[in-house]
Amino acid sequence: MNKINKLCLCAGLVFVASSALAKPNTCGSFDRQIQISNRKIVRSFFKMQNDGASTDKIRDLFASHYDIIDIADLDVEKREAVDIEKRIANFRQRYSNYHVDVEQLIAESNQVFVWFKVVLSNKKILLNSFVIFTLKNGKITKAVEMIKMSSLKTR
Repeated sequence: MNKINKLCLCAGLVFVASSALAKPNTCGSFDRQIQISNRKIVRSFFKMQNDGASTDKIRDLFASHYDIIDIADLDVEKREAVDIEKRIANFRQRYSNYHVDVEQLIAESNQVFVWFKVVLSNKKILLNSFVIFTLKNGKITKAVEMIKMSSLKTR
């Protein structure tokens, strides 16, 4: 089993375990429409990055109070990692020609698990990442991300 498969398995197990802790609605399971909506919101987050949307429009996808937790390598300075607008602006400044490729997206209850890669215009993979988004009332309230930067540093 290669390193990526091990990371995927590990991240998937964490996602399944945390999903089991989510509270179901009165019907005993999360409403399918909420899962579909959460999936669309997270897809929009990545699409907006690829389309070069303004950071304030991307910020609108997040709740007024939200948490971003990074595990492993940071792609930006720690103080900027917790502010999504600064995080994206800093990343765009450092790596102006990038594209986010979503490899896997799974919605379960109030969480969405995403495995994605950031690819530079020269087709080099800059980073490989797993993130678990938690959503409430149609807004992202938390993102726990495990980032693996490649040895390619263009800073």
